[in-house]
Amino acid sequence: MIEVKEFKLPEVWEIKLDQNVDYRGSYMTVFTDDLFKQYTGETVREANLVDNRQYTFRGYHYSPHSWKLYLCLDGVLHYYLVNWDKEHENYGKCAQITLLPYQGFIKHPRYATGMWSISESRLMVLESQVYDSDNPDQETITRNQLDGRLIGMNKKPIFYPDLPMIISERDTIGFQEVRDDC
Repeated sequence: MIEVKEFKLPEVWEIKLDQNVDYRGSYMTVFTDDLFKQYTGETVREANLVDNRQYTFRGYHYSPHSWKLYLCLDGVLHYYLVNWDKEHENYGKCAQITLLPYQGFIKHPRYATGMWSISESRLMVLESQVYDSDNPDQETITRNQLDGRLIGMNKKPIFYPDLPMIISERDTIGFQEVRDDC
């Protein structure tokens, strides 16, 4: 069984998987197309598995036409969600969610997501569109861009715990400032 409940941001839902365990091991349903369609109105066109080293930060990604389902398979992941749709009434609204194994969320395309792997982890991502890095609508957002836009809207920048991070060079700019919680 897959348990789905509303999250604190509109059009974001938390997911928790129910594991059936017996003497042979365990079994669980991790995805159904009906569930994805029920919440998104879309079908899955791409599925990805992501392995992360401890303290890996994957920059903010924004795909304004793709619904996504994120599911932690192993480890602990911390996600940051920011409404990046300039035309939406909740533009700039943000929230954080920590995922343990077999927990996840479905998110509307208007949200950019950044992920920080608290431990070594494995993640499954299902998308309603195939990712294309050459598509100008699909954007990787640097910390400076994100914080600059939030500050420009009189919102607090996002707080990151003082722990080591493995991060790509394009996302390193702006990580030294003190930040308040999202």
